[in-house]
Amino acid sequence: MHAVSSYMFMGFALAGAADFTAIAHHILSSHVVRRLEMDMSGMDMTPSTLMEKKASSTTSDDDYKCPVCGMSTKDMNYDNLNHIGFVNGQIVYTCGMAPRSFDGYKMDYTDTAYLAANMAEFIVNTTDITAYAECENSCEACGDGIKDPVTGDNVTTSNYQYVCLSNGQKLYFASTTSKNKYLTNVNLEPRYLVNSIICHNKTCLDAEKITELSAAAKAFVPDLLTSNNRGSAIASDSSAAVSVKALASLTFVVASGMVVLAAMA
Repeated sequence: MHAVSSYMFMGFALAGAADFTAIAHHILSSHVVRRLEMDMSGMDMTPSTLMEKKASSTTSDDDYKCPVCGMSTKDMNYDNLNHIGFVNGQIVYTCGMAPRSFDGYKMDYTDTAYLAANMAEFIVNTTDITAYAECENSCEACGDGIKDPVTGDNVTTSNYQYVCLSNGQKLYFASTTSKNKYLTNVNLEPRYLVNSIICHNKTCLDAEKITELSAAAKAFVPDLLTSNNRGSAIASDSSAAVSVKALASLTFVVASGMVVLAAMA
């Protein structure tokens, strides 16, 4: 009788362990699926959709704040028609104000041309806690197939890094290496990696008139963080936690079975 009970208990114990392992595997698999769904969100690969995306405007329908003045990029008929395009396609939007004076310059310039020449002046370091908080740690633009301005690599929800600009807009990178390269070079010359400077849907008249960096841009000291994308780290920690719990429970089931068998011997 004891032998039969022992076998029965071991059967239940092993079944319980198997069930728990299956549950843990299901949780981890679900997590992986969710990650894949996040990375592939918005990627409709049908030919018609790809053609529509190519034919559609490159401007966004979202309302941003100009990094220079803080005004809406859509109000007052600005309609996101004023922006800076970077190598490999990313865009930062500005207001559409007429040229105005800026410290250190004799001529008046548009906010768009000024920002393009002096991006370093408007980069927010993590030490400026309040201003940096306006840049959410997320990458909604990753679903649009954006590319790293330095390397041309795809930026995804799994690898994205970003540089925070005043008033909340961001420039994305596919690695800390390329992000740090940008930060290291952005205040060495005007318009670093800038590909287009658009005012009211046309190239700004003052697009390349600024030939010297502003004093604030020259004084910029980059904050070369290891990473500012915590999404992957959080996901890994969660997976590890599930694995540890599963192993601990499996160990408990087997140990309990051994104790009972010893008592029945």
